[in-house]
Amino acid sequence: MSDENMMKNISKIVFDDFFWITNFFPIHDQVYFTDSNFNNGINLLLKIEKKILVEEVKIKKPFGRYFLAHPTMKHTTAIGASQTDLKICLKSSDFIQNIIFHDFGYLITFVNKTDEQTTTYTNKYNGEFELIDSIKMLENKTIISPILNENLVFTKNNSTGEVFQLDLSTENTIEIKEKIKKVCELQNNLVILTDDFKVLISDKNYENIEVYEDSIFEKQIAAFSEEAFLLSDKENGKTYCSFLNESKTKKPLAGKYFYRLDSFNRELIIAKPLVDRFGNINYYQAPWFIY
Repeated sequence: MSDENMMKNISKIVFDDFFWITNFFPIHDQVYFTDSNFNNGINLLLKIEKKILVEEVKIKKPFGRYFLAHPTMKHTTAIGASQTDLKICLKSSDFIQNIIFHDFGYLITFVNKTDEQTTTYTNKYNGEFELIDSIKMLENKTIISPILNENLVFTKNNSTGEVFQLDLSTENTIEIKEKIKKVCELQNNLVILTDDFKVLISDKNYENIEVYEDSIFEKQIAAFSEEAFLLSDKENGKTYCSFLNESKTKKPLAGKYFYRLDSFNRELIIAKPLVDRFGNINYYQAPWFIY
């Protein structure tokens, strides 16, 4: 089925009991979730098999479901904690910000917040989530892209906002003129969201850059397929599947703005809404599952 035809046959479901999920990261055949919150004593990184997640979501029964129940009784019942399909990978007293797969292991970025300052650091873990080392070249930086060409990532200095392309194997860097929030990878292109919310398209080498969307209203992006990406627009409260064709076709996907947004294999989109049904900003709403 083509991406455009798929947009005509979409469904969505929300499981209110899973409000505790603050972020999500599809990686290979797993989906990782976190409950990170600066008020937590301990933050968890959890995982579920993608196959199980997709099967459970498509059952279309929103109540009495436990496949994404929190594995402790902090956010669920004893039954939920015992029947969840989530497995704990990591516990941390610091906020778990990001996870990417690299070199048969994981790079995980944490945020440490005190009354005096907020700092970030990134650790390298093996496939069993055993700590290998702290990555010094990523201190106070955030990785804002997937791994490109096996070793390249875009990083952002949290103090200055400067963006660099970093080779993780050689530690060589190239400064990027544009101030960037996020980079997504499609088959032959990169999709870039800038600090002033413009959407840019480039080739895989970050060359031949073109403006796709130049409005300055808050947006979020995510990769979707080889030739399309997801674009969520806060100003009009809608989310689209956007295509890299000459006419820049946009197909409506949901009448909602999502501040967290990701997808995998065109099978499932996971999204966290920003505004609740009362019109208030609410970061603790349950994620939407769109398929």
